[in-house]
Amino acid sequence: MTDQGVSLERLKERLEREPCAGAMHLLAETYYQQGLYPQAAAASRQALSLYPENQEIRLILGQSLVSLGEFAEAEKILKPVVREIGRLGEVFDTLRQLYAGQ
Repeated sequence: MTDQGVSLERLKERLEREPCAGAMHLLAETYYQQGLYPQAAAASRQALSLYPENQEIRLILGQSLVSLGEFAEAEKILKPVVREIGRLGEVFDTLRQLYAGQ
């Protein structure tokens, strides 16, 4: 087993004892970057069950599903991310107005 494989196993063991959003995202993202899309999707789903509002985890799941050819499920997962980005645009617009008035 490679050093990276050992690190992934240690991360998975740690997450079983103490799940946290950041580490769960890191695990899912690492699987995704390695092309391990089923594992990335499974890790993302587990993370979303604990942190359903985490848009970064939702994005990794959507990307993994697209890579697996599960387009309808990916669309369902990614739509809330699009809504969140739209709200973020409103925040940027408000900040622009704030700074323009200074």
